[in-house]
Amino acid sequence: MKHKILLLLIGFALLTLLSARTPFAFANGSDELPPRPPTVTPRPEPPVGAHIVLQLRNQQFQVDNLFTVIQWQGADGVYHDVTGWHGRFSTNHKVRWWVDQKDFGAGPFMWSVYNMQDGKLMASSEPFLLPTHENETVVVYVDVNTEESN
Repeated sequence: MKHKILLLLIGFALLTLLSARTPFAFANGSDELPPRPPTVTPRPEPPVGAHIVLQLRNQQFQVDNLFTVIQWQGADGVYHDVTGWHGRFSTNHKVRWWVDQKDFGAGPFMWSVYNMQDGKLMASSEPFLLPTHENETVVVYVDVNTEESN
């Protein structure tokens, strides 16, 4: 009985070794993987939104230190800074912000320009409303007095 079990174990071990050395064949008789269909990576839809742009009219003006802040008018009539909508002009004398669809048509807002962050007020735009539809860009123009910049 011991010999039969031992022979059975040896036979099983040899079978395992032989099957491990034998290449695996797919149903088509090849040892290569069958072709896979191309993987399509889903791309999320871009969020629906629009833009507001502040454009400096006097293009020769140096904008290096100028700092811009967007403010909204509260029910009390006072303008308050909008968190996150502040920064410097780009080299093309513009500031651009993205507007979420949920904010379409809100306002009034105003753009303020300072000679530096936490500095002296140089200019304020006319009040404006945010865009009302997708991909719209509301452009607001402002003039900065060059004598007041120093």
